[in-house]
Amino acid sequence: MKMKNIEQFVFITTIDIHKEFQEDWEILTDFDGNPFTSIDEAKEFVRLTIGKFKKVGLANFNQMKMSNAQWNNL
Repeated sequence: MKMKNIEQFVFITTIDIHKEFQEDWEILTDFDGNPFTSIDEAKEFVRLTIGKFKKVGLANFNQMKMSNAQWNNL
């Protein structure tokens, strides 16, 4: 993955129903390792690849720093 400004990327975390969101966030990438920079594109990717099988939250950099998902698939 070619690094750019980390503040541009979309981050993903798993959700534990007992603790809400995990504190471990990582940059969401497509199958080729390209990071997402759009929440809307990231949501579509998650819907198509993860679906409801794994509970996740997505956030931009600022929201991720506050452990606040902007979108989840609950």
